[in-house]
Amino acid sequence: MRLCKMFRLTLIGVALLAALLVTVGCSPAGPVAVEIAYRNHPPVRDVLVDVDSLLAKYDKQVQVTRYDVDTPEGDAFLKTKQVTDPCVLAIFIKGSMAYQQVKFFSFPVGKGTAMTAAGNWTPADLDAALALATGSKK
Repeated sequence: MRLCKMFRLTLIGVALLAALLVTVGCSPAGPVAVEIAYRNHPPVRDVLVDVDSLLAKYDKQVQVTRYDVDTPEGDAFLKTKQVTDPCVLAIFIKGSMAYQQVKFFSFPVGKGTAMTAAGNWTPADLDAALALATGSKK
């Protein structure tokens, strides 16, 4: 009888430990770092409005840091990321600008200007990359 009770308590303890490990092990270790380097000009600000509305879906799952590339801080940030091409917009998720075959550099598809061509990314690509990075199913 005593052995049966100990066995049940052990099973309950193992189940609780497993539940705790699954809960803790599957969640990110804090908010995902999202760094945005941008040129503070009207066409870029329009795109940032779209990016901000997308980031709002991830609320506390992301921590966003912005760098205006026309400031010394923004210039220094681009150098640390080894970005040497003229930059109007670059988005880094967990330190990387790339997700699968997509690079979050320049304007999204269809949003380029006469002076700056669009990149190869869309807001849906950014959403997918953020979902993957945060472990969300958004």
